[in-house]
Amino acid sequence: MRILNIIFPVIVLGCALALGVLGVRSFLSVVADEGLHLATPGFTKVQILKPGDYVLWNQVKTVQNGTFRTFPDEVPDGTKVEIIHEKDGSTVPWKARVGMRQTSGVSRKVSLGTVTFTEPGNYGIAISMPPEEGRSFSIEPSKFPQPFLSAIFGLLAGIFLGIGAVIWLGAAIILMFVRKATAGPKESVAPPQG
Repeated sequence: MRILNIIFPVIVLGCALALGVLGVRSFLSVVADEGLHLATPGFTKVQILKPGDYVLWNQVKTVQNGTFRTFPDEVPDGTKVEIIHEKDGSTVPWKARVGMRQTSGVSRKVSLGTVTFTEPGNYGIAISMPPEEGRSFSIEPSKFPQPFLSAIFGLLAGIFLGIGAVIWLGAAIILMFVRKATAGPKESVAPPQG
């Protein structure tokens, strides 16, 4: 029974470590993904596999053609973005939404806007701007709130479960030694002689 008092907290601690690792991996995937790079200026064909919300990003600190580049947060005057559904040639509306920012290491990006793709398929993204600007734009699935919340939940659950398991394990070990110390030496009864 005493050994079970130690095994269960160790199992819980292992689960906490697994949750923590999954949380860290999820969190890194949220902040580290660069998305699909778009030709600027130019036309890029993209295949959307999963319908949903996507974010258009302006990469303001990034590597471009093998060189680290820094650009202003604001896009140049005259920049236009058009998203076209290749199936029927219709224009997919997007909403300008500046304000979201992500930093990963030395890279930094600022949101241009969001677009909702209602169905999977092939799309074209046309970007026009002064050619001397040479910006770096990208598009990726929106990671807020679901993937971000999953990462935070995994991290927090792992931390709290780990703390609980360490306390439980420590208490089990202390209790085992206290019981051993208070039990004292066993008395032996001598058989009657006769």
